[in-house]
Order: sequence, then C-alpha cells, then structure tokens
Amino acid sequence: MSSKGVSEFFGPPPPIGGISVIDISGGYNLSSTYLSLPRSLSDIIPATLSADATLTTDHTTTLSYRAGTADVFWSDDFENGITDEYLGDFYAWGTPFLDAEESGGTIKLSNITHSGYSDFWFDTGKPALYFPVDSTITVRYRINSDTATGINICVFTDEWMEDDGCSGYQTNEWVTTSFTTQSDTFSKLGIDVSWNAGTWSPTDTFEVDYIQITLPDSFGTWGSWSTPCTDLTSCPVNPADLSGKAWIQYKLDLATSNPATTPQINSVTYQGVYAATGTYQSPVQTFAQSNQLLTFNVVATTPTGSSISY
Repeated sequence: MSSKGVSEFFGPPPPIGGISVIDISGGYNLSSTYLSLPRSLSDIIPATLSADATLTTDHTTTLSYRAGTADVFWSDDFENGITDEYLGDFYAWGTPFLDAEESGGTIKLSNITHSGYSDFWFDTGKPALYFPVDSTITVRYRINSDTATGINICVFTDEWMEDDGCSGYQTNEWVTTSFTTQSDTFSKLGIDVSWNAGTWSPTDTFEVDYIQITLPDSFGTWGSWSTPCTDLTSCPVNPADLSGKAWIQYKLDLATSNPATTPQINSVTYQGVYAATGTYQSPVQTFAQSNQLLTFNVVATTPTGSSISY
C-alpha cells in the first residue's frame, strides 16, 4: 500500500509525515494503515477531518480519529535555542560530544573526546522511570561528515537498558529509527556512535532533528477510535470526544481489491475553529557581526475580528 504523502495543514509542518512509496514488483499490499503523529488541541479545535484522495472502485479507504490526555506524547524538536536537554556524559562513560548548539530546528553535537566512538544522553524532563514498558521511541538523526567510515549507531534508554538493535549507517543522510521498549521503564535516552578510529574530522557533527516518545494504548491515556468515516471529504469530529483531552490523532485504513493499484492520499486536513489566543516566540537570532537594528518588519493578514501584537 502506498500514498503520495499525508500531512496536516495548520501551523508549522510536522517533523515527519506521509507514507513512503516503495515500488515492489508483484503489486501493492492489499491492506495497510497509516497512523498520524498526535497533534496538540491547543493548535486547533477541529470540527472535521478532510482528505484529498485519488481513489477508484478497487479501493476502500476510511478515516477515523481518537483523542488523548496530556501525557500520551512527548517530543523535543530542538527549536528553542536552548540545549539544556543535552546531558553529555550523564552516566560517566567519558566519551561525549562536548559542544551542543541548537539552530534551525536541530541540535548539532561536535568536539568529541575519543577517536572512535561517543556516548551521550538526552533528558526528557520527566521524573525517573516515568515512561512505561511498551512506549515507542522515535529519533531522526544525521552524521555530517565526508571522511568518517565504519559507522554504527545505537539508540537506547537510560544506562543501556534497551536499544533499537543498532545498525550501520551512511553519512550525510537523515535516518529515522523507531523501537518499542519491552522490559524497562525509563526517563532518559542515549545514543552511541562508533566509527573507524581516525576517520572523524574536527568539523564533523552529529545532528538530531527530533526525539519523540508515544505511550502505549494500554496506559489508558487514549480514548477509543471513532466510527470510521467513508466520506473522506468530511469526517466530523464529535466535541464530546475532545472534552478534557489535549491531543488528537487520526488514522487511515487503506485497502485495494486489485494488487496492481493503490489508493493515493495527497493530504489530510484538520478543519475547524481556531483558538481564541495564541503566542509565537521566535528562536534567538545570532548575528555574525555587530548590527544596529533599526526596524522590525512584519507581513501579516488580520481578518475582521482578529489582531496581532508584537
């Protein structure tokens, strides 16, 4: 089963989204499910979900949603310019990257203390052993290097409690890894990077785009799925389902009776009323040299009944 991609059209674009298209000889899967990232209800109060899709009589596609409480989902998109979540050598293995810098929605780590490997940790800010077993961890990272070889990367919980199985890696490519914990609770995440000694350049960096943790359904923080909507152009959201909740998530169930064709989902949009108030705070801007700032220019549209202050 494949799609052209799925994304929500409000606020900044999600860090990941869509369904990768892989052309496999022998036809498409007869059925598949796409599960969106959870979205904060503080961003929008949805009245309907709407999908832009290309379907034929061979295809059956339904859209449904569920809502959850505040702790169902944790993420760090590294967008505030502060690197407090980077703990470096938290468990005293002695091999961290010494420098961390947030810029452009990522955190870049540099200045290693060993010629062949580095271990380092991130703090979720949650109490010790907060996340339960069956939590799903997703990390998107990249090594920026033209010289490093023999690279192997592991993502793990706390002090090597559980890991994602570790894997070889090519430089200068974004990689998303995800795994579900099976035996231990945790509150911190670690990454181990190893390479052929002497091939890491002083200018090379390890870059993280985001870290996400989703709690298991069994933790009781998600409501049940709504009745599937077969009308993809208007799938109503019941306000009662959102009462007392902080997150919303949708899923697409895709099916085809003809393995030579597949449903194509171009987008999924939350539609509804906007929050009455909201605040956007930009990242801190660092200039290469001293500047005399004289004006602050804004291009904005303010429909009747709305206003913006700066």
